[in-house]
Amino acid sequence: MKLHWINKASNTHLLVFFSGWGLDEKPFQPITSESVDVLMVYDYRELDQVEELYEILNTYEEKTLLAWSMGVWHGSYLLQELQEQFPVRIALNGTPYPVHDQWGIPPLFFQRTIEVFDEETRGKFFKRMCGDRATMMKFVNYPPERDLQEQRDELIYIWQRTKENPPVRDFYTHSITCDRDFIFPYQSQTEYWDLANKTFSRDIEGSHFPFYRWNTWDEMIVSLQEDITQFNAS
Repeated sequence: MKLHWINKASNTHLLVFFSGWGLDEKPFQPITSESVDVLMVYDYRELDQVEELYEILNTYEEKTLLAWSMGVWHGSYLLQELQEQFPVRIALNGTPYPVHDQWGIPPLFFQRTIEVFDEETRGKFFKRMCGDRATMMKFVNYPPERDLQEQRDELIYIWQRTKENPPVRDFYTHSITCDRDFIFPYQSQTEYWDLANKTFSRDIEGSHFPFYRWNTWDEMIVSLQEDITQFNAS
């Protein structure tokens, strides 16, 4: 596990962003921050910086959690004892069952991805992740600088870890599912979140990687919460 400060400007509000598999901070460089510090958590091969993460959390008055894709499981697993510190805990395009026949990515598909993972497979994944030409054209200008073998190893660690440890249910306060998610099956996500009575849920237009629709992290946090609030009030 790695920690990276996307923005650190002595703000009182911290956004902890648990990213998905295979990325680093590079694809998120176009997104700026106005009034929130942003700490990114990624690379889930080893969970060896947990204590450092906890120490950072203790230095902030206000904290928000945004977990995306495979980060949804890891965010709930690592912060389950600290959830009261995060009044807003948002799951984006993922569930606490990342590898699951009903509520996640089917195990056979996940295993096959590990077996055949190479440059071509990675390229196809990023294309499906972006979902449309405009997003992909922007993404290729900010590609992650991750080694192919470490990305494959990360898949293996994620699968082993999620099989050995039960999911943390009723953790997230909000969930957002994009209707053109070609990575984490849309139907699987909606079926799970429909059963999560303690979570305010909302579907929005977009792909598995919807981040370029926002210019700032501040805008992103507000937008995601407003989408859910307006939907549940209607």
